[in-house]
Amino acid sequence: MWNEENQQNKNVSITIPGIYLEASYVAAGMMVGCQNYKYLASLGFKINPKYPCVRFDLEEGNNAKIVLTRLNRETSTEMPRDVKEEINSDKFGFSFADNKIVFNNKALINSYVFTARTLKKDNEGRYYKSIYKTLVKSLADQLLRLSSDNVTERSVKEFITSYVAKWKRDNKNDEKIFDNSILKVGEDIFLDPTKHKLVVAFNQDTEVWDDIEINDIDIQGEV
Repeated sequence: MWNEENQQNKNVSITIPGIYLEASYVAAGMMVGCQNYKYLASLGFKINPKYPCVRFDLEEGNNAKIVLTRLNRETSTEMPRDVKEEINSDKFGFSFADNKIVFNNKALINSYVFTARTLKKDNEGRYYKSIYKTLVKSLADQLLRLSSDNVTERSVKEFITSYVAKWKRDNKNDEKIFDNSILKVGEDIFLDPTKHKLVVAFNQDTEVWDDIEINDIDIQGEV
């Protein structure tokens, strides 16, 4: 029952011991959030709701300073240099940092993403692949199989002349360049005729999609 005593004690707070969360749960929650265009738009990103948010890279630009965790910074000290160098040596997996940094004239009070990588190394075998590269490939694979479980030369041609062409065409218009654009300016997805494989040319590097098999005959036996 509400009474005068409740009114006087309305600002009473309870202190509980620190709760530690498995980092994988935090990473999974952030990735789910970043694939929701409404969430990204609420943070001020320029979003095209027709594009799935598979290309949003938490490591790019100031993204990690905007898409923060809900976890408070634990310490006032900097991340040890040797730890930072070890992480940067191959950028293994998903990691967080809580160093005190200033963004937009404000000190961040929450921890933030330091690396957003998979557990598989890139073509050069040095760094672990960025998560967005796997998500972009998964999207392409689904689009290639819209009409058949088999990826054929016909479906590859349709994919390139329709989806890829549109993604590249949008980059020629500043008003159509979005933070969740599938391809950035200067990037491309094409068929390598010698290897008979799809290749994606990201701005940072080029990746061959070896595990997307292209067959000359579709599942119904049509050439």
